[in-house]
This record gives sequence, structure tokens and C-alpha cells, in this order.
Amino acid sequence: MIYWMLLLWAVALTVAVWPWGFLTARRRARERRRRAEAASPSQAIWPDRARQAPAVDPLVVLEVQIRLAELAAEVQLVESKPGMYAQAHHLRAALAAYDAMLAQACALAGLPFPGQALTMPVPEEERERRELELSSRGWHW
Repeated sequence: MIYWMLLLWAVALTVAVWPWGFLTARRRARERRRRAEAASPSQAIWPDRARQAPAVDPLVVLEVQIRLAELAAEVQLVESKPGMYAQAHHLRAALAAYDAMLAQACALAGLPFPGQALTMPVPEEERERRELELSSRGWHW
């Protein structure tokens, strides 16, 4: 009999204390939020300022710039050797890789570009437009 009463009390205490812990956790979170708003009132006035796009890692940008330079040199090498075996195939592959890296660079720089398949050849004018947009934003390769 005493065993059942102890078990009943344990269940009753668990049921009574569990919501209290949930409510205090919510109360603590609300207090933390209020303290953060008091510490930086601009976040309370302009909440969208906190939701800016994350900064791009400069090492990733440098890696893309280096790869663009390597691919540009590859395209120039293929174009400069007229007697190269399967030159058209090599040129098409090098230009496709260059266009894919150019699209990645545009995405890193925040430039909008038409969402086309990376296997489709990009027209020369579009490629030049992307290169000019990137160079105007400080990209060098």
C-alpha cells in the first residue's frame, strides 16, 4: 500500500513540476531577448538589419579567382595551338569549365545571372558582361 502511495506522489510531483520548468525556460528566454534588445536598440527598431546576408569567406573568393585565372590561361593555351589534337573538344571543355567558375564567381559576388544549365554554351556577349560586372566589383584574375 505504501509503495503505491509513493508511486502516486512521484507521478503527481512530476506532473506538477514539469510545466513549471517549461514556463521558467520560456521566461528565461524572454528575459534574454529583452536584455539583447535593450543592449542594442537598433535591433529593436530595425529588426531586418540583423538578417543581412552572411559575409563571403575571402579564402573561397581567392580560390575561385585563382581557378578562373588557371582556366583563362587554359583557354588561351588551347586557342594558341592550332595543330592541337581535338582542339574543338578541348576548347569546348575549357570554356564550359570557365563558364561554370564564372557563374560561381557571380553567385559569390551577389550578381544575378540567368539560371541556365552549366553544360549549355554561354554566348560570348554574356560571358563578357559577367567578366565586366565582376571586374567592376573588384574581382581580378
